Amino acid sequence: MQTPEQIIIGELQRLILMQAQEIKLLKARITELERKVTQNNKPRKDSNNSSVPPSKDENRPPRTSSLREKSDRKVGGQPGHEGKTLEMSETPDDVIEHRACFCPECGNNLTNQSFELFGKPQVIDIPTIKQIVTEHRVYRCTCTCGKLVESEFPVGVDCSVRYGKNIEALIGYLSIRQYVPFKRLQEMLHDLFTIPISEGGLHCLLNRLASKGVDAYEIIRQSVLNSQVIGTDHGLKPWNLRIPEKASGALPIAQS
Repeated sequence: MQTPEQIIIGELQRLILMQAQEIKLLKARITELERKVTQNNKPRKDSNNSSVPPSKDENRPPRTSSLREKSDRKVGGQPGHEGKTLEMSETPDDVIEHRACFCPECGNNLTNQSFELFGKPQVIDIPTIKQIVTEHRVYRCTCTCGKLVESEFPVGVDCSVRYGKNIEALIGYLSIRQYVPFKRLQEMLHDLFTIPISEGGLHCLLNRLASKGVDAYEIIRQSVLNSQVIGTDHGLKPWNLRIPEKASGALPIAQS
């Protein structure tokens, strides 16, 4: 029969063996987790850092599926739908006349023959896109009275080289209305118009365009503030305040 001391020692030995086994399992688990952490910290190969095609990128947005339910209608325009077709212009910008020079049958010269118009197909296209550089030259002269007279630069021409109002308007439209990101906007201007422009240049043009509307903004704001009734709607966010009015509307954005 075991003594109480022997029972306690045996129980302690069994407990130590159980703890040793548990420590072994925990060490194996820690090693596995460390391996996964190391693997996750490595940059994943995608189309930006390897030859992997963009279609294989793991973060590529999934294709959206239509939520429209199937119906018995045929694909395309439905009965009663007002169709849109390409129409000919009554006043084409350019007309190119085509007359035969010789007869393909006998080879006779047809230059002096009378021709009859039998067709006039039209091709709709856009002109070749290129930047136009306008140089403003200012001169000076000396009057008979001895005064040196210098001509003035046009309004808005205040530096040696600057972008014009059409580029400014295009950038404003593409950035504000069409939400084109700056990087893609730079690429578009370079590829379509061969216009190199930095991100800072885009900011500058947008600020310059916005400054032209300050007076109009103030007129709208005063019209809203002076109206007898103003409806407000905080919307989904507490800092997005919409103030509609019969003839005017303002959208001030202020952090609360």
